[in-house]
Amino acid sequence: MSLTQGDSWAEPLGSMIGRTVPDALVSLDVLRFDEGADGKLVLIADVCIQRGSDRTATAVRAVVLSVQPKSGATGDIVSAIGQLSDAVAGLVTTAT
Repeated sequence: MSLTQGDSWAEPLGSMIGRTVPDALVSLDVLRFDEGADGKLVLIADVCIQRGSDRTATAVRAVVLSVQPKSGATGDIVSAIGQLSDAVAGLVTTAT
């Protein structure tokens, strides 16, 4: 995976996740986040979702996701990252 010259990721991932899932504490231990040999973006992570004032863990899961970007253009890579983020967010909404 590479970015076109002049492109950059403008926001820290931690603050972005905290803003998008305010009702839960989500710990994401990223083990792998890169491009596989087949051109797919690969995310392998351990996810822990905590809720309530005592932050009880409601879900702990290993996640393995891959998405094929439409092209190597930065916009398509960002779109694919969004799909991966949506999948992790789905874990938050289904964790009880």
